[in-house]
Amino acid sequence: MLKTASSGTTGQLNYQGTWNANTNSPTLVSGTGTKNNYYVVSVAGTTTLDGISSWSVGDWAIFNGTVWEKVLGGTTESFANVSITTATGYLYANNTANVTASLTIPNSGLANSNVIIGNVTIALGSSTANLANLTLANVIIQSGTIPSANLSSNSVVIGNTTVALGSTVTSLGNVTLTNTTISSGTANLTTANVTFSGASSSIGSLSVGGAANITADTGLIASFVGSATNYSFVAVQNKQTSNTAYGAYSLYNESGTVYADLGINSTTYSYSAAGFPNNNFSLPNATFLQAGGGDLSIGTNQANAVHFIANGAVSTADAMTINSNNSVTIVSMSQSTSSTATFATSSLPLVPAGYLIINNNGTNVKVPYYAV
Repeated sequence: MLKTASSGTTGQLNYQGTWNANTNSPTLVSGTGTKNNYYVVSVAGTTTLDGISSWSVGDWAIFNGTVWEKVLGGTTESFANVSITTATGYLYANNTANVTASLTIPNSGLANSNVIIGNVTIALGSSTANLANLTLANVIIQSGTIPSANLSSNSVVIGNTTVALGSTVTSLGNVTLTNTTISSGTANLTTANVTFSGASSSIGSLSVGGAANITADTGLIASFVGSATNYSFVAVQNKQTSNTAYGAYSLYNESGTVYADLGINSTTYSYSAAGFPNNNFSLPNATFLQAGGGDLSIGTNQANAVHFIANGAVSTADAMTINSNNSVTIVSMSQSTSSTATFATSSLPLVPAGYLIINNNGTNVKVPYYAV
C-alpha cells in the first residue's frame, strides 16, 4: 500500500523497526517521540496512542513532532463511521470476515433474524400456517376459516342443549322465546307453558288468529279466531279405539273437585268396561254434557228461549221449548189408547199411580197418571 505521511511530517523518515500493537512493545507513549521516526506494526492490537487505538499488521506509527499518527498499511483494517455514497446494494461483514458487497443481507449477518409471534418463532424469509397464544385487537378476517379446535369456546348452550359450532340440532329444551313469529313450517310442542296475562284484552294469552270481535275483558285465557266462508272450529279428538275412550272439553272449579264435561264416546265405548251404569251417558258414539260434584244449569242469561230438537237434519220444529218466560212447550208426547180399559178396575184404577203437577198460566194443575 502507498504510504503517505501527514502534512505535519517533513524531512527524512527514520525507520525504527517493528512494533507490537498488542503488547506495546517497544513502549510508545502518547505525545512523546522523535519527529519523523516511525514503526511498522507487526502484531495487530488496540494500544492507544494519541487517541488512535485500532492497529492492523502493516500500519505505520509515525511521530510528527507533536503526536503519533497512523499510516494505513495493513491488508485488513477496522473503520468507524464509514460513509459509502456510490455503492449499489449492501456491504456487510461478519466479525473478522472480509467486507462483501451484495443486493441482499443474509440472515446470518443480522443481529436478529427471526420474530416471535405468540409462541411461534418465525425466521425472516420463512412462512408458517399456525400461530398460538396470540391476542388480536380490532382485526378483520377477510377470508378463510378458523378451525373450531383453535377457539377457546367452540360451542353454545341454548336452553339445555349444547350446540357445537358448525353443527345442526333439530330439538332444543328449556328455551324462553319472546315476541317470536314462526312464519313457516310446523311447531311440534310436547308441552307449551303460556304465561296467563289476565289483563283486559280481546286476545288471549294463547292466541290463534289474532284479536276476536268481542268486548275486551279481563281473564281471557285463550282466543281462537278464524275467518272461513263456511265455518271455523276447534277440534278435540281422542284417536284411541278402546271401549273406554272418549274425548271431552273439561271445566273445573278452583279446587278441581267439581267438573263439567262436554264429550263424545268412542265407537266401541262400553259402560261395563268403563265402570259406569248402563245409561245413555255410556252409549257408543254418544255426545254428553254432564256435571260432577255440582248442579248442572242449562239456560239463557237474558230473555231468550231454550230449544230442544232431535233429528235436526230434517226436523223443522222443536220437540220442546223452554220459552223466554220460563213456560214449557211440548210439541207432542208419546201416547196410546186402550179399548178395554175400564175405570175403577185394574186396567184403569180408581186411584192413579200419581199426578203430574203442571203450571198452567200461573195455576198448578194435577194430571193423573197410571201404571200400565
